[in-house]
Amino acid sequence: MERLRIFVGNMPRLLRDIVEEIVRSQPDMEITAQHEEGAFRIEPHQADVVILGEHADAKLKIATVANDERGANLVDPRRLSTVELSPQVLVAAIRAAAGKTH
Repeated sequence: MERLRIFVGNMPRLLRDIVEEIVRSQPDMEITAQHEEGAFRIEPHQADVVILGEHADAKLKIATVANDERGANLVDPRRLSTVELSPQVLVAAIRAAAGKTH
């Protein structure tokens, strides 16, 4: 079974520990890297899903550009729906982001 590689970063240590514990409890997931603060760089081969903390006042927008220059996406996390977090919701969100369902 191919395991999903998860990068966890930019969140308080306690929250990161909880997220990592949930991820590690899944037989099809593994933590590949973690980052505590500041800028970081993720290469596509390093992670299938990136989980970052969001600050309530953050004005972060995410832009992705396809390597073949055919398109780009812009995501404003403030406009996404928010749901109450539970281990089951987190695991389902990771699998959905990776295009995997069980």
